[in-house]
Amino acid sequence: MEPGIRGTLFHAVVEALFAKVPDVNPENLPLALDELDSLLWEASNKLMAQLAPAVPMVWQLDVEQLRADLRGWLVHVADETAWKPLHLEWRFEELLLDKYRVGGRVDLIEENA
Repeated sequence: MEPGIRGTLFHAVVEALFAKVPDVNPENLPLALDELDSLLWEASNKLMAQLAPAVPMVWQLDVEQLRADLRGWLVHVADETAWKPLHLEWRFEELLLDKYRVGGRVDLIEENA
């Protein structure tokens, strides 16, 4: 899986997950992990249908690797007590010097309790 496609899939899953489970903590971690799996397979199947990879088994292995990375990250997020996410996939657009537009997306904005 190309890095750009992996990143697209990663960010789509994270954004959808935190829309469904905004405060991941040790108590709701099992629910969050189940949601993560469901959202990942749904998003990867849609993307697979669009891209039609030449070797579907390689695609599935890459998705499994991404799943392991996402699950490890989510366990870390659940255990984190000091930092809490405020905004995920925050999009912005700014007008600079009255004529230049700068836009982008910030992966994560956190707040320290």
